Amino acid sequence: MQTTQVVRCPNCGSFAERRHFTSTQPTYQQCPNQQVSQTECQACDYLLVMCSINGQVIEGYSPGLFSPVAELPARTVQIVHRKRQPSRPQQVAI
Repeated sequence: MQTTQVVRCPNCGSFAERRHFTSTQPTYQQCPNQQVSQTECQACDYLLVMCSINGQVIEGYSPGLFSPVAELPARTVQIVHRKRQPSRPQQVAI
């Protein structure tokens, strides 16, 4: 039996497809009853295949997203090191 849902992609927020199914493939033998959930996003190429029973990740791919922060111009930062005054030796009574 297979069920399909339309959900929001956890990576980019676009619409993604989540399928719940039972499989007899050897890849899914580690999952009890081979009940698998697969979330796939066509917009950002996100993929997550996990066991529906225990939540164990079987396969996953999450590409990085473009960040507009990377477009900001580089800033020149000047680092100034100040010399510390040497500390005075403390006199200790023996």
